Amino acid sequence: MIVVRCDACGGKVAFDADVGVVRCLFCASVALEPVPADERPPLPEDVVPFGLDRESAQERFRAWTRASWWRPKELASVAAELTALWLPAWHVAADVETHWAALERASTKSGQRPRAGVDVGTEKLWIPASLGLTEAELAGLAPFDDRRRRGFADEDLAIARELPGLSEAGARTRALPLFEAIRCRSIASRHHLSQCRGSARLHAVASHLRVLPIWIGSFRFRDRAWRFVVNGQSGRIVGRAPLDRVKVGIALVLAAIVAIVVLAWIDRDRPPPAPPEPTVVLSAR
Repeated sequence: MIVVRCDACGGKVAFDADVGVVRCLFCASVALEPVPADERPPLPEDVVPFGLDRESAQERFRAWTRASWWRPKELASVAAELTALWLPAWHVAADVETHWAALERASTKSGQRPRAGVDVGTEKLWIPASLGLTEAELAGLAPFDDRRRRGFADEDLAIARELPGLSEAGARTRALPLFEAIRCRSIASRHHLSQCRGSARLHAVASHLRVLPIWIGSFRFRDRAWRFVVNGQSGRIVGRAPLDRVKVGIALVLAAIVAIVVLAWIDRDRPPPAPPEPTVVLSAR
């Protein structure tokens, strides 16, 4: 295994020594720095296997380029490079004890009254451990179904994997406020409350490092590199795509015309300003 770190975005990827990597998979930078192999990179406990092969991921990409009227037609014929990648994430499960306070409807002067209580429930969530993808990209790729997960095998080493940028302790710390928010939303929904706030304590916490399947792709359009990411299970795609400049220009012109018409209509009903009162000048002799 060879490990490289990108000086531009901080992503760290381990890949098979027979596979040549010239550019960063995340930002396409060539500023790659080999990481000293003092010890073997840590292996994940489980993998969520791929459900999409390369050709299926390419088909999803082609459909994505045609999914919006705002995208240029030429985009449909652009070729994309796709690379399979294991994405690290911590799966955290816990019994969440929430001490909460909220407002409920009541026949009071304000129409509300305070209510508080204690709620206990079991929750689980994914905590991203990636440095190469943004939180928004990871949220857009969700969900991943881990019911078919299996242990990490030797053949999984043939696929490049990003090394985790978050420790287990860090994942548990990040999970606490997320669990609080999930439970407060659930409590407010079940009891028809508003402004629900809570403080949570976690019990029976179990956290496991797993890798998720993604296809990370890039293409060039108008002399610029664009990146997109495909969920290797569901085929869901997140990414930015170029816009058709002509369509954007037409939309801006139409918006300006509508604004002018609306302002003219408003001014039509506005009464004319009153004439100024005559000024009397007194002269003293």
